Amino acid sequence: MFTETIRFEEVKRQFTRSSPCPSCGKKVRRQRTFSQTINPFNQSGEGADRHVKSRREIWDELAETGAKWRAQAEMCSDCKAASGASSGSLAAALIAHLKNCEASQ
Repeated sequence: MFTETIRFEEVKRQFTRSSPCPSCGKKVRRQRTFSQTINPFNQSGEGADRHVKSRREIWDELAETGAKWRAQAEMCSDCKAASGASSGSLAAALIAHLKNCEASQ
């Protein structure tokens, strides 16, 4: 018995977003790579119009996905950690964090 490995070509696009944290205003920078492969199972269209996506179709689809991701707001790691605290101490943790952010600026 033989096993054959087929490697499909991968199309990648890298996106970066940089925006202020909605809670404290600290600058947040995130980077993410989106990818799809060109393969017989990655198809678009319906019925008789169904076909394997071309490199251009995948590129455009990744651009749309990246634009949606880039539009989302992102909290800084300190605010994320503070929001994960128990509900009783959440307000105190956020106030302490905001004071620390103001002191560092």
